[in-house]
Amino acid sequence: MAYSVNSETKVATLDGVEYKPSAVHDGKELTYVALTEDECKFFKDLHATIPAEQLEHLRKMRNQKLAECDWTQTADSSLTDSKKTAWVTYRTALKDITKTYQSTEDDGFSWPEKP
Repeated sequence: MAYSVNSETKVATLDGVEYKPSAVHDGKELTYVALTEDECKFFKDLHATIPAEQLEHLRKMRNQKLAECDWTQTADSSLTDSKKTAWVTYRTALKDITKTYQSTEDDGFSWPEKP
């Protein structure tokens, strides 16, 4: 791993990724201190977990929306066949949403519209 620090800006670089310095106040003045290599590694590892957490959050929200409309697919539902088909289409779009998106913050993300 390549680690370096710009002595003027105190910006640390690890594997081509820049990490801004920490601000330390001693009661009189503010000083900027470069992150150590271990601190940079910690933030790198922490940042790597974000996509997995976002995908898990998306799945939880999707599963909640699916559970809210489970009733539409029961045999004793009073819905017409065309309404049931519309709900099947909606539910399929919900199930497939993680094939296109990894997070609700992705560009172009929107939930499918309920019938």
